[in-house]
Amino acid sequence: PFVTVLTILADGGSVYHTLRNSRVEERALSQSFWYCVVISLCLSVLMLPLAPSIAAIMGEPRAEMAALATGIAILAIGIGFQHNALIMRCFRNDLRALTIISSVIVSVILAIGAALLGAGYWALVLLFVSRTAVQTAAAWYLTGWIPSRPSLKIGYLKDVLTLGMPELYSRLL
Repeated sequence: PFVTVLTILADGGSVYHTLRNSRVEERALSQSFWYCVVISLCLSVLMLPLAPSIAAIMGEPRAEMAALATGIAILAIGIGFQHNALIMRCFRNDLRALTIISSVIVSVILAIGAALLGAGYWALVLLFVSRTAVQTAAAWYLTGWIPSRPSLKIGYLKDVLTLGMPELYSRLL
């Protein structure tokens, strides 16, 4: 549940902003992308001090390294948010399904292979991390969109927060 909350927070409302705006310009889309990257990077780094607490709560010391590895997945999710939003904005459910199905197939094959090789619980970690990484890579490939250089503008972020935060709060509930 904790990682799920972090992945919800990682978009910062920007996906909803991208989907709801009547017109999305390249500059605004790139700003949303970098906004997501910064938030997801911060949440990934947050896993560093939280990992020991997560392991303690679970009563499993090995869970500390697994929690750290999930930080990679949170970053991968953030890097793919805007690409997935573009796919959804164009109503390309076929492409959205392709990213999801291909990521599940690849991650399950990798996890089963890792489990058969004796990776233990790391096979489950690999399942989660590889699924997010493959889905992000597929969305990048299928959209063909490459964000421009970072330029975070406070006025734009205010728009994102105004439109996106109510949706973000409802998803957290």
